[in-house]
Amino acid sequence: YVLNGPLNVILEIYDDEVLALLPELKLYGEGDNEIEALDDLKSELLDLIEDLENTPEHKLGKDPANWKKALSLLIRKCR
Repeated sequence: YVLNGPLNVILEIYDDEVLALLPELKLYGEGDNEIEALDDLKSELLDLIEDLENTPEHKLGKDPANWKKALSLLIRKCR
C-alpha cells in the first residue's frame, strides 16, 4: 500500500506506553515508544483496509462505508 497524502495521527505519550490514534477511523496502536505505537497502528489500519475490501458494500454500515470511501482516496494498493 502507498499513501497518497498525509494521515493525521495523534500521539499520546504516557510514562509506560505511547498511543498512536486515528480517531476518525476509531483505530489506535500502542507500544513502548512512538515507533512501536505507529507500527501497531499501521497493522491495525492494514487490517481494517483488508476487512473493508473483503466486505460487500451492502453489508457495510454507515461508518465503515464512509471509511472505505475515504481510505480508497488516501491509500492505494500496489501491485
